Amino acid sequence: MHFRQHGLLFYLALVAGIVVVFLMLFFGRLAGLISVCAGILYVYLRYRIRRASEHGALFEQDEVLKTISATCAASGTAGVLEETTTNESKATSMVQYSSDDARSSSEAAGFRIPPPPAEPIMARWFARNDAVTVAGLSIPSGMVYVGERLPGQYGTPDPCLIDPLKTVDLLADYNEAHTHNDWPNYSDVSPRARGAYLKWLADGRSGPEADIANIWLFFFGLERRVLLDYKFDKALASELPQIAKELLRLLKHYGKKSSLFHRQCSDFLEIVNLLQAPPQLYLQAMPEFPAGAVMPMYLRLAIGQAVADQQPIPVQLAWAWVQHEPSIMLRTAAIRCPEQFHALFLKTYVAKHGDRIKIRPTATRLKCVYMPASYAMRGTEGIVVETGDVPDVRTMDGPVNFLQKVVDACAAELDAYSRFVGRFPEQRHALEALVHLPLAIWPPSAMQALHDIRTALADGAMALPLASLASRFNAQAVLSSEIVNTLVNALASVQVATEPELSTTGKHGGDQVVALFLMPVAHPDKGAPVEDPVATLALELLIMQAQLNDVFSDEKLVVLDAQIASWTQLPTLQQRRLMARARLLRQEPLLPTAMRRKVAAAGEAAREACAAFIVRIAGTAAHMPRAEVAVLERLYAFLDVDSKKLYVALHGSAMAPATNHATVCDRPPAGVVTLDIARIAQLHSDNEKLAVLLGNIFVDDPVPEPAAIVPASTPASGGVPGLDAAHTAFMRQLLARSSWPRSELEALARSLDMMLDGALEHLNEACLDAYDCLCSEGNDPIDINPDIHERIAP
Repeated sequence: MHFRQHGLLFYLALVAGIVVVFLMLFFGRLAGLISVCAGILYVYLRYRIRRASEHGALFEQDEVLKTISATCAASGTAGVLEETTTNESKATSMVQYSSDDARSSSEAAGFRIPPPPAEPIMARWFARNDAVTVAGLSIPSGMVYVGERLPGQYGTPDPCLIDPLKTVDLLADYNEAHTHNDWPNYSDVSPRARGAYLKWLADGRSGPEADIANIWLFFFGLERRVLLDYKFDKALASELPQIAKELLRLLKHYGKKSSLFHRQCSDFLEIVNLLQAPPQLYLQAMPEFPAGAVMPMYLRLAIGQAVADQQPIPVQLAWAWVQHEPSIMLRTAAIRCPEQFHALFLKTYVAKHGDRIKIRPTATRLKCVYMPASYAMRGTEGIVVETGDVPDVRTMDGPVNFLQKVVDACAAELDAYSRFVGRFPEQRHALEALVHLPLAIWPPSAMQALHDIRTALADGAMALPLASLASRFNAQAVLSSEIVNTLVNALASVQVATEPELSTTGKHGGDQVVALFLMPVAHPDKGAPVEDPVATLALELLIMQAQLNDVFSDEKLVVLDAQIASWTQLPTLQQRRLMARARLLRQEPLLPTAMRRKVAAAGEAAREACAAFIVRIAGTAAHMPRAEVAVLERLYAFLDVDSKKLYVALHGSAMAPATNHATVCDRPPAGVVTLDIARIAQLHSDNEKLAVLLGNIFVDDPVPEPAAIVPASTPASGGVPGLDAAHTAFMRQLLARSSWPRSELEALARSLDMMLDGALEHLNEACLDAYDCLCSEGNDPIDINPDIHERIAP
């Protein structure tokens, strides 16, 4: 009541008291009783007037007092009030007297007493996708309480209530602070603060610079919906995932704006997750906890349930425990390389322990208490959330000590990688850094490169420079032995081998060509396959001969693969290695000089076995073209095997009597050698019929007939014994200089209808036989041996 009203009542009470005393003195007890009744009527009407004013009824206090006094004086009795309601709005509803006298007296005085307003409308919750309009602003995302009544603690309105009857100033900016209260209330704040809050809601609740008071008002509503409404209506469980998602969004946008809000929102998110958590949490995937959260209640409940059920701790649950247990210390490697540490922890935990870690339960029970931020629900002891009868793992030291040992072991294994990343952070995913990482935790990009290589080899072997292979793994430095060893192990992990086998010691040039092929699946009941070196030597001789005659091309590799696959006497691993070797020789031809040294080192028995192998794979045709026989003759000569053994292998015994296999009538045409079919069948007694390798390779480029060899006793003038005229002319031009660029010699050889490498090899052989020295050395440039000038006559 105002001061004026209090003073008026005081004087009226004083006058009434004096009047009562005088009446009792002069008129006796009856007059005193009448006066007391009038006073009681007066007090009752004052009480009704005050109640009406508290509910918003507007009237003048002096007029009410005059009307009450006139009514009491005219009737001498108190009127009885009767509440009536109309269909009009609350602002026009009134309280009227029930007696006719009282009504006529009121109308005579020109005043009607307004009644209390009707009961305020109870607030309604608008869900996530329910739009609501307040003060002309549309709030499309809901999740607010809107109405005229939402009681909180001690009968005061809940601070989250949006009362549409309150005055709103829509010119306010929600980025500015309009309240200095840490716990704002929508009903008590200024119109500008209400307008700012409504505009923030209408704009999607995402303004990064919004004042924190707006976020608190919205947060209070989420608390009420979960802690009060859901408590009495479990059907609201479908809203919990949406509320949890909204809390995560608020943390993302405003968690850094206020540490107090970050802590309160994180704690409340735990409660929401607990309320929607399924049974046996330890078997479920762990949700995303806010960064820096210390042992969230959800995690403690999951571990406690596993302990209560006497179940082992799964690896993902153990990892979440490590992340949020404050007593577990992480070393520098774990902090600097979090992704690698995570992967290594999972591998180590599963490899060493699996799901065998069990924890003995403790007597301390888990208790979850939440202290609401909204003072409409705030109590001294908070709100208890039911978690069941599970032990509290925070009171256990043994499991934490065990996890600390696993963490330390993983960090120690990452130390080398961590130091490298500390020095060269930009090379975190380079091959030089992967050297220090276990292969099991290589980054996805490197593992994808490995699988791409394996997929490409499904169609056959491939050859490429070593630098190109390393570049697929982001190599940025010299290929050291450590890097090469890492590459070999990584390729072996996906069953990929190299030809030649890369040495793990020394340095390797980036231009070194290697061939890759898929290793066959090993059978545990079989030992390692025994490879035949003779087959490798024979293949190299055939490819060298094909390259000297310029008939070896990429198209012929497919034919050669089919031939190698038919060599069933060889293990699968060697067959694939030979296919890879063919591609390697396609990229880097084997020089005759290097091949000669390899043949010489093989020994006489290996050379003869190689020669027999070449004849065996040459085919079983009854009539072999002379061109192919010439190739075999040259190969026998290169192997330093007597050519007579070639003819014996082709014809059987040279002294064998004539048979009916070749008569006059079916005599082969000129230039074709006739083979003894019976002898060929004897050579293939193992029933392995092999394809015609030489015919498939050289069929479209036959080797020309060899020129007549000049007898050693009649050397050409100024030449080398054993050379024909063409090679003698070529050698005379060579001796004109001491060194030649390869391109010029290739042009010179083409003018003489020769292949340069074959011609140089032929000259070197002749000089070795005649003078025991080479004619030329090198590849580009080609140097001429000065000793040859002194030995050859002009």
